[in-house]
Amino acid sequence: MLQEYQIDDDIQITKLDLEGFFNPKKYKPSYLLERVENEFAPVLENENPVLFKQFLQIMQHHYFIMYPFSFTPDSASLWGESYLIWVKEMYGDDDVHQGDIKPEIQKCLDFIRKLEEYGQNYLL
Repeated sequence: MLQEYQIDDDIQITKLDLEGFFNPKKYKPSYLLERVENEFAPVLENENPVLFKQFLQIMQHHYFIMYPFSFTPDSASLWGESYLIWVKEMYGDDDVHQGDIKPEIQKCLDFIRKLEEYGQNYLL
């Protein structure tokens, strides 16, 4: 809405323990979601389309919660793999054992859990 009204002021935003200044007129969207979808679609769309749809919906929901902040680091592979593990865990798939998870993926999973908690509290 601020972009539609062409607001050209820096606005301080604080949420999810993140803080930053954003100018709606100069804000450039992140295309991370599209990159994740392009990277993971070739396999997941055919292998497990329901899982793929859930995977994308959760990422989109979390992206909406975080707006205007972006996922950091800006790595489609890292976030895609992390969300895939998260969704598989939701379905009870123990494909990956906790001891086998790389530290950078664990950090992403911790952030995903934080987003889920925030989203749940928001709905209450």
